[in-house]
Amino acid sequence: MKPLLADTAVQAAVEPLRQHALCEALQQLKEEHVPLVQAAERLGRLAEGIGSGPDVEDWTLPLEALGREAAAFAEQLEPHLLREEAGLFPVLTLYMGRRAGPMEEMEQEQEHIRSALRRFHYALRQTEGTTADAGEAQAMADLVQEACMRFVKLAAKEERVLLPIAEQLLTADEKEQLMMTYFKLIC
Repeated sequence: MKPLLADTAVQAAVEPLRQHALCEALQQLKEEHVPLVQAAERLGRLAEGIGSGPDVEDWTLPLEALGREAAAFAEQLEPHLLREEAGLFPVLTLYMGRRAGPMEEMEQEQEHIRSALRRFHYALRQTEGTTADAGEAQAMADLVQEACMRFVKLAAKEERVLLPIAEQLLTADEKEQLMMTYFKLIC
């Protein structure tokens, strides 16, 4: 089954909605994407070089450095994901439903991102006190690259489709409540 957000009819219907400005809460989410996407791209490039150097026998130190960067990215990303899950997703679910729709797709993508980062950190802990060869290092770095790629694609989908739809569907009161929810989560 093709995801709803990939449907060309949905894309065509959403195109005119992109012309409208976003409310403060939705604009905040969109603006949060900029540094997060930049961080994901940097982290993805760092991960790309892991496991491919012909002269490296032990990848432990590069993996530890990648682990620190991945942890910093996850720490930066998590509040954004929580704001979406606590604020935007529940109210949009009232309009769009959850099953086999864009909300379920978004929630699954967020879980895939978190899962890939958790699996990487678990694998990294398993290498403590040992050496990591190129194959192990590459497999671990692939998890970080997966998380980064998924987040960049998710942010683009949200900006292209979900946020414009939310701007049109939500009432003024719901938009205000969304902003208050974000404020509570930030403070």
